[in-house]
Amino acid sequence: MRSLSAGICLRVAVLAALAVSGLVATSSAAAAEPFGFSNFVSATCNDPECVSPFTQAAGHPPVGLTVFKLNAVGSTGKEAPVEDIRNERVDVPAGLSTNPEAVPQCSISEFGEEVAPGIFTESTCSSKTIIGVNKVVVVVPGPTDLTIEGTVYNLERPPGVPAEFGVALPLEALGFPGLYSHTLIEGGVSWHRETGLDKVSTIPDSGDSHEFFEVHNIGDAPPLLESVLIYKGRAGENGKHFLTVPSACATPQISRIEAESYGGKFTSTVFPPAGELKATGCEKVPFAPEIEVTPSQTLPDLPNGVTIDVKMSQEENGEEISPSALQKAEVLLPEGMTLNPAAANGLEACTDEQFGKGTGREVTCPAGSKIGTVRIETPTLPAGSLVGDVYVGKPLNNTPSSGGDYRIFINAESKRYGVAVQLEGKVQANEATGRLTTTISENPQIAFSEFILTLSNDGHTPLANPLICGPATSATFFPYTGLATAQDTDPFTVGCGTPPFTPSQTVKALPTSGGSTTSFTLGLSRGDGQQYLQKVSATLPAGMVAKIPSVPLCGEPLAKEGKCPESSEVGSVSTSLGSGGNPYVLRGSVYLTGPYGGAPYGLSIVVPAQEVGPYDYGTIVTQAGISVDPYTARVTVAGTMPTIVGGVPLRLKALTIAMTRGDFMLNPTSCETLSTNTTLTSTEGTSTTIATPFQATGCSSLAFKPKFSYSTNAYTTKRFGASLNVKVSETAGEANMKSVKVTLPVKLPSRTSTLKEACLEKTFAANPASCPAGAKVGTVKVTTPTLSGTLEGPAYFVSHGGAAFPDLDLVVKGDGVTVILVGNTNISKGITHTTFAALPDVPVDSFEMNLPTGGKSALAANGDFCKGKMYMPTTVVGQNGKTINEKIQIHVAECPVRVVGRKVQGRSASITAAVSSAGKLSTSGQDLAVLHKKIGKAVGNAQIAVKLSPLGERILATYRRLDVKVRVGFKSSTGAKRESKAFVKLVFTS
Repeated sequence: MRSLSAGICLRVAVLAALAVSGLVATSSAAAAEPFGFSNFVSATCNDPECVSPFTQAAGHPPVGLTVFKLNAVGSTGKEAPVEDIRNERVDVPAGLSTNPEAVPQCSISEFGEEVAPGIFTESTCSSKTIIGVNKVVVVVPGPTDLTIEGTVYNLERPPGVPAEFGVALPLEALGFPGLYSHTLIEGGVSWHRETGLDKVSTIPDSGDSHEFFEVHNIGDAPPLLESVLIYKGRAGENGKHFLTVPSACATPQISRIEAESYGGKFTSTVFPPAGELKATGCEKVPFAPEIEVTPSQTLPDLPNGVTIDVKMSQEENGEEISPSALQKAEVLLPEGMTLNPAAANGLEACTDEQFGKGTGREVTCPAGSKIGTVRIETPTLPAGSLVGDVYVGKPLNNTPSSGGDYRIFINAESKRYGVAVQLEGKVQANEATGRLTTTISENPQIAFSEFILTLSNDGHTPLANPLICGPATSATFFPYTGLATAQDTDPFTVGCGTPPFTPSQTVKALPTSGGSTTSFTLGLSRGDGQQYLQKVSATLPAGMVAKIPSVPLCGEPLAKEGKCPESSEVGSVSTSLGSGGNPYVLRGSVYLTGPYGGAPYGLSIVVPAQEVGPYDYGTIVTQAGISVDPYTARVTVAGTMPTIVGGVPLRLKALTIAMTRGDFMLNPTSCETLSTNTTLTSTEGTSTTIATPFQATGCSSLAFKPKFSYSTNAYTTKRFGASLNVKVSETAGEANMKSVKVTLPVKLPSRTSTLKEACLEKTFAANPASCPAGAKVGTVKVTTPTLSGTLEGPAYFVSHGGAAFPDLDLVVKGDGVTVILVGNTNISKGITHTTFAALPDVPVDSFEMNLPTGGKSALAANGDFCKGKMYMPTTVVGQNGKTINEKIQIHVAECPVRVVGRKVQGRSASITAAVSSAGKLSTSGQDLAVLHKKIGKAVGNAQIAVKLSPLGERILATYRRLDVKVRVGFKSSTGAKRESKAFVKLVFTS
């Protein structure tokens, strides 16, 4: 005989349904009863007969009682089981726990020596290891069944078994004095179901880590009919108790028994068979968890391998009630202690299948998903028994605040004792601030004294410290009693005070040749512990411009959505994110767009972030505006950086934007030392400006041959003044103009009455268009390869007050760009000098300024423009320092035709006439034929023939001499299309 006793289970719930003084009520089983149980009761009581049930939640009952009886045949007092039981398992409600550590443990050798198969010597275990008695009824020959009472000991646990109890039943009544039968009761924690009895279970596994007890190969000689197990619930030393009932008062408490017969039949039943049994007195249960956060280091903005220690005192109050088990914990980390993007380097995710929660399979999470360790101290196991790892769980969605995007898996197990705890933590990230709340629900209803979670302090450190002082870690704990929660905080201090903001900048252009196409790279970086970068406004070196018309612009909404076509791509972007020495790098593309943020052009900076470790952040799109300074034409790119994506503050460490599209960017044609001036603003509102030197090379080798032409009109009046037209052209690839100084001839003085109409400087600065009409003295047109179309606008006289003469300021607009060219004017002895001293280093295809006649003309007339030549002394300085000094003749249009030469040879003659524009030249007169000649352009002097009429031929033949008066006429085809004439006398001879 190997065993006479079944495993015993303990009952937490109140046996309110029991109104009788005893719990075992035997009944005769009909012969037709199947294999099963006629009685199953589990209880916690104040006495062995359970006259007074013990109902206090989290209390320690004096008695734990389990009773079962098999279906039997026969009559009262002499029954036999329908079939003999072989294997049996009892599952107790969640929270009902035994503590093998509360009672000294007896070794298996002390328990008794086996002298024959299934027969052992008397136990030498200490009385301190006794935890109860077992009364069994077995079927033996004779008129009645036999009742035997044995002792239950707390045994040393073999490997893989959380608890083992031994029952020693004396065999004296069976004729074996001094010998005993042993039954081993193996206890476990049902974090999964793996026994062969599962296939007959009528109640699905709850996954709540309740305790269970199993007995295998129960002896059938003699057959077991009934078992009554009485545990000493308050057995224990040093204030510890062997039994503790559940903390929950609202949850029904259901026990289950399953069995297998020697005939291969299975059965199961539950207790209570009907109704709900619950614990009471939850309001008396203490609950005061504490949290302690220990950082691996306290320097701001650095990765931090935090250790979070939740402590649960297991001290009992005067009524011997343990603290409530922890059902749920919510831990709110300090503001600023957030997820660290750098942790995504090599980070993998563990799937639910790999974690295998509740399956009993070995955890197969990949090494790249491990982010920490865990240790759980429980009174039921020796210190350090329950340890394991923390993994990143595969995201369930892309909603950071849901807790399904950021998940952690916690696996603590003890192979030595066959116990495992598997938990899922949901980490909610505030999408605006990144603040983290971690919630661990569905904690098993077991007592623990410490729960210690330590996050890695290596490349996968998931957290980084706040940048500035913030609130402490706070935690809210929810007890299984369902009553008031408990709160606790733990201060966490990083280096306080205002963090620095000293970012650095690099600038590179390749090649650096002046005026050549180039690639331009701007790099920004900040160190750990510095304020986070939020806004960037980078002004490129003067003359570093782009040929906008060479790239098709990306419009909205494509630019905002990050869906610009490849044809709009102008460069690339690289970002380094996260704290520590190994930031996470994301790369993307840069596209040229239409207007953005009030600027005429923009950039769409598109960074794919669909695979950042195991996380999908979609596409990160940043837009920036490209503006042009109206006075210097310097290009500024300004935008606001994203600082948090998916609830994760980016902690940007480096940003590199490279404009690499061929034939797009142009170097300055000046080789002076220039700079890229960048203003950076932090999330704290601190701004700083960085100037990085830049210098082009080889500018002196650039040609510089701009072409100027000036023209005016001969028809001037005192009332409407005079006109002036200026045209300038440059050749592509040459140096751009830096300054132009012109001196008007004395015949073209500034008009004093118009100067008095000049726009006030304040008005002009606010809005040139608001200047009075009298200040507008002309128009300007400019074309440049850097912009599409033509820039056009007015020319104004602008007064700066004092004795200075008004400036001649030119305002041109096009493609959303405004450029203002300032011409400083000085008048000395009636001669006007105008200097455009600071022209932008921008290539110009053509420039035309027209100062027309009119009531408010800029210029007056001083004499006849057609008498003598007028010159405009012009000094032009290139951006490369080359200088051109020229006296350029002013072409006077619509001067009256003048005869400047004549020639007669016999009957043939010709006249040379000076003309000032395109048109039609004619000769006529008495005895002359009328001749016409078309003048295609203002050539200056034109020659036209003079021909006698037939009558004139006869007169000349008769008199041998003919004097004629020739009318030379000219009709202009431009301007007002005026006609003029001149006369000259010719003498023909024969």
